[in-house]
Amino acid sequence: MKFACSSCMYTYDESMGEPSLGLEAGTLFEELGEWFFCPGCSGEKEYFTELEEEINYPLDYDDLTALESEHFPIIIDKEEDWVKIQVWEKAHDTNDDHFISSITIYDEYEDIIEEQILLPTEEAIVTFDVDFEEIWEIRINCSMHGIWARKINHD
Repeated sequence: MKFACSSCMYTYDESMGEPSLGLEAGTLFEELGEWFFCPGCSGEKEYFTELEEEINYPLDYDDLTALESEHFPIIIDKEEDWVKIQVWEKAHDTNDDHFISSITIYDEYEDIIEEQILLPTEEAIVTFDVDFEEIWEIRINCSMHGIWARKINHD
């Protein structure tokens, strides 16, 4: 998630952290204490608001563009009480500025079932201990290309 300072529009991106303040990639905004001040204008934490990000849904799962296929969550294995998800059919190309920062699963009411935060050095493959039938959507967050999602059809 990203949070913007209403005074200067500095953006804190959880997937990137803030190296100048010693905050590692994956540090959640809610974990920042009252000591946190905007690096841009020294505004207090209360001046920050969450940025709503657009969710990208591929129009045709059978004919994905290169960008869509690079961000498409694939279920690579599942059992009754767990599911293993990978982004794309091969490893997502990563570097310090471009990586999958989280994989999140949602229920039919669009509530988060579980989220796993990933660091730039981690491979975009995760296992969730949850009944596959409970999952209605998978969203991945790419630090460079935003949020990509896949609806699950249980029919």
